[in-house]
Amino acid sequence: MVLPYASRRFSGVTVYGAIGTGLQSPCFYISGSTNQTDFAAFIDEIVPQIVPGDVKPVLVIDGHRAHLTVINRELMERHFTVMQMTPSSCEFNSIEWLWSLIKRKFRSNMARLVGTIHSQSDLEHSVEDTLQELDDSTI
Repeated sequence: MVLPYASRRFSGVTVYGAIGTGLQSPCFYISGSTNQTDFAAFIDEIVPQIVPGDVKPVLVIDGHRAHLTVINRELMERHFTVMQMTPSSCEFNSIEWLWSLIKRKFRSNMARLVGTIHSQSDLEHSVEDTLQELDDSTI
């Protein structure tokens, strides 16, 4: 999630997320950008959360180039069954509903915090606070 107004003052914030029955808990990873290195770090965050068993969890990805590098493709296929969405199929990906909720909560929080975000770190902490507000019943 890159915030449009933040790009004028800060470098922006990207949040990666994973939810599902194959994970011990929801996983979120906050980064400054969407690139192959940060996406690989996100995958490394998810792998320890995979519930042990015979069936690989399904990882649904879009066509972002960070997902499609050879190294990341191999990393994903080692730990997940990978399904790539077509450009117009976001409504079939359950994480999209969660992103919508997170963005609404974040916008609401930002409305209350006008004038208090002075650095990239402040922005990242605001995103972290929003993610902390989510509870198991929401996810």
